[in-house]
Amino acid sequence: MKKHPTAADIVALFGGQRPLARALGEAGHDIDASAINRWVSNGAIPPARWTQLRDLAAARGLSLSLEDLANAA
Repeated sequence: MKKHPTAADIVALFGGQRPLARALGEAGHDIDASAINRWVSNGAIPPARWTQLRDLAAARGLSLSLEDLANAA
C-alpha cells in the first residue's frame, strides 16, 4: 500500500513554507507563509488550494495528484 503524503510532506516537496508561499505568489495566487504554516499545524490543505498546488507541482516536474492532496488530511 502506498503511503499518502501529509500536509507537511506536500509543503516540503516545494522546499518549505516560505518557498511555497513565494512560488504560489509568483503563480498569481495570493497567500502568505503563515497560512501555509496553519496547513501544516492543522494537518490539512484547503481544497480551494488543491488545483493550484497540483498545477505548480506539474510546472516544476513534481509528482502530486489531487488524490494525494485529498488524502493528506
